Amino acid sequence: MAEPIVPEGFQLDASQSGLPPAGIPEGFSIDPPEQPQQQTAGEFASGAGQSLLQGATLGFADEIQSVIAAAVAAPFITDKTFGQLMTDARASLREEQEKFREQNPATSLGLELAGGLATGGVGLARTGAAKAGTTLAGNVGRGVGTGVATGGAAGAGFADEEQLLSEGTLRKGAEGAVVGGVAGGVLSGIIGKFAQGSRLKKDISQRLEAGETDSDLAKYIVSGSGKVKNDPVAQDAIRQGLDEGVLSAIKGSTPTDRLKMREQLKIFQKGKQKALEKDPATGRMKSVGRAGDVAGNSALERFRFIQKVNKEAGEEINKVAISLKGQPLDARRALEGFSDSLDELGVTLKQTDKGLKADYSNSILSPGDRGPMNEVIRQVERISKNQPDAFGAHQLKRVIDNNVTFGKSKTGISGDAERALKGFRANLDEALDTTFDSYNQANIKYRDTITVLDELQGAVGKKIDLKAEGADSAMGTVLRRLMSNQVSRQPITNAVTKLDDISAKYGAKFDDNIEMQALFADELDRLFKPTARTSFAGQIGQEIERTAQQGAGQTVQGIAIKKVGEVGKEALGINEEGAFRAIEKVLQ
Repeated sequence: MAEPIVPEGFQLDASQSGLPPAGIPEGFSIDPPEQPQQQTAGEFASGAGQSLLQGATLGFADEIQSVIAAAVAAPFITDKTFGQLMTDARASLREEQEKFREQNPATSLGLELAGGLATGGVGLARTGAAKAGTTLAGNVGRGVGTGVATGGAAGAGFADEEQLLSEGTLRKGAEGAVVGGVAGGVLSGIIGKFAQGSRLKKDISQRLEAGETDSDLAKYIVSGSGKVKNDPVAQDAIRQGLDEGVLSAIKGSTPTDRLKMREQLKIFQKGKQKALEKDPATGRMKSVGRAGDVAGNSALERFRFIQKVNKEAGEEINKVAISLKGQPLDARRALEGFSDSLDELGVTLKQTDKGLKADYSNSILSPGDRGPMNEVIRQVERISKNQPDAFGAHQLKRVIDNNVTFGKSKTGISGDAERALKGFRANLDEALDTTFDSYNQANIKYRDTITVLDELQGAVGKKIDLKAEGADSAMGTVLRRLMSNQVSRQPITNAVTKLDDISAKYGAKFDDNIEMQALFADELDRLFKPTARTSFAGQIGQEIERTAQQGAGQTVQGIAIKKVGEVGKEALGINEEGAFRAIEKVLQ
């Protein structure tokens, strides 16, 4: 058999030549079939673990690990910046992960999905833990505390400073604490938070489209194609400290509300810079105002509208009342009721040569009450001399209105005298309404409006004149009760609700929300104070600060721990300026 001729630069393929080794030309050899490189058990375990962690952290594992790797390497590699070290570490991690995906595509995908499912399962674990007396927030705090302590110690140790409490040592300790907090505890906190708010996307989409404003929806938006996706603007605001419940309410507010909240934010920012400004009209210095003043002005807009309707209704009633002159009216029940009220107050009516007089010798009424009471008694006597008619009863109602509080500021009359006169007026009003339908129809509008004006005045206090200059500021202060647990909260809540209802009933079209504006003003006051927030307000920075504050006092350790918290938040970009910018974007 002839020897095969092999061209220069080629070799025989052993799988196809069919030649025994003896038949290979001198100087040639047969390469064995190329075998794929086999992974070691260690390489497989490392890749599998990375895939699982990548899924559990929603794709952030390599970023977190690169931060840790850069922090460890930074003291030894001085020719690269911290950012360059992070980039190199992340590239290496991603290269290894991509290699594992190519070699084990099905396994990699399954492990990443499993990691994601594990994230969702934390909610179940949280429920059980809560029943057992262990909370997720506690676990986060303990995890962050351990991470901060360990990372802070390592950072301080690598600082290479002569003095323990030098600026360099504290800064390196703070950086180590941030990294340690992320690695040791915050990761589980983030996973737990996502688990707490996780829902099926379809359910989230339906709830968002239905206009729900629950706090767990704050981080999401529905795209033009109807898909649920994360809202980066909202997430940044939450990271800066804005409460998720307030954020959801803002996202569900009207354009008018957002416009007014932007005005509130500007006032608040101006107030942070200066307390007084020059009034262009008078040239005098005046307060720049407060964010709550905007909410107060919104309430006064409704108040003024209702006042106008009330005035118009009063004019209509007068026209009807004039037409009822000479029409008999049975007002005995109203007069008897007034007489009984006077007896309860210790006032005795006596007939004298000069007419009907009130004896206050045994009365509990103060001297300030006697003038208004005498005037009403005089009018009762005047009307009673003739046959009481509907027009006379209507005039008596007006006399009472002029002497007691009905949507007006305090006139000096006490509560006992006021109740007696208002009761008399109500009985006169009932007699007129039940006898004359035309009067009743005209009176409904007046009664609706005068009642809400009276309730609002009672809720804010009789010393506040709602028609005076600066009433918006006074009203804004009162509206803060809407967000409190004070007993006085309910009267103002009821009054605000009726302001909206009666305004709408008589044709007003206010598309803003007083309570929303009061809530936003309250949130601004709380957010920009140095106290820690209780929401998921940038939990990394907030947990670092809360952990740092525990046990911090005027000791050496306390000063160092406080510094760690301050530098940690600075490193994460959580600050007042960032919060203002984030809120501005939310309100656009």
